[in-house]
Amino acid sequence: MSIGFSMSHACSIICVGIAMSDVTAAHAAGQASANYIIPKDTINSGVGDMASANFVLRGSVGDAVATGSSVSAGFIANAGFRYQLDLSVPTMVQLLSVFSRKVHGAAGPFDVPVDLAQLVTGNVSIEPRGIGAGHTLHFRFDGQITVAGNAASSNHLMAPTGIATTAISGNDVIVTLTGIPNAARVKVDLTGVNGSATATAALGFLLGDVNGNRSTSNTDVSAVKARAGQAVVQENFRNDLNASGTVTAADVAAAKAKSGSALP
Repeated sequence: MSIGFSMSHACSIICVGIAMSDVTAAHAAGQASANYIIPKDTINSGVGDMASANFVLRGSVGDAVATGSSVSAGFIANAGFRYQLDLSVPTMVQLLSVFSRKVHGAAGPFDVPVDLAQLVTGNVSIEPRGIGAGHTLHFRFDGQITVAGNAASSNHLMAPTGIATTAISGNDVIVTLTGIPNAARVKVDLTGVNGSATATAALGFLLGDVNGNRSTSNTDVSAVKARAGQAVVQENFRNDLNASGTVTAADVAAAKAKSGSALP
């Protein structure tokens, strides 16, 4: 018996070919003819009928390899048979980056990169904008996502915090976080991405901390005030705390209200 194995990364198809001896099919139902030989390379795979050049095994012996005799509705396949089994498996993926994304009105989406080297207790990246309908973290992988997996969020004490849900967008798993308090360190764990991949990211949520030093102070308030009246662009999107598309007095007031707060 010989076994062949091949895997194509691009299509993620596992093909297994198992070649055994030729199939001898004994016609059932009291036929007087002698046994027939079905050449091993002419049998089709499938769970339906299996055909050779001259005969059809009605009802099929199915997608399984027989090491002894296998019986269909009309034939006995002696000494096994050969077939090909195609298994579609999710593509294995690797994490490339994570970022916190918010849409600033007509100005569009702007992203805060997350430093993946930081533990939840370390010098985490800061999301200074308000939670709105929820914070959204994009976990970007190096291949197409077919299974989003599950997400769980915890704080710096490893206690569950907020609610995390997942969705798919191309190569991204989008984690939406709701119920996250201000001035929080949060770790997000992804499991089961495309069946088996995992990923972890940690960051801080601190409204008004536009300079990212993990505390909101008068320095941040002044920075927001200096941008008041500006339409949002890459250089000032962090100052648009309510993600309206323009830095306004409302953003200045929000930063001022949180002055003196810091991450634990």
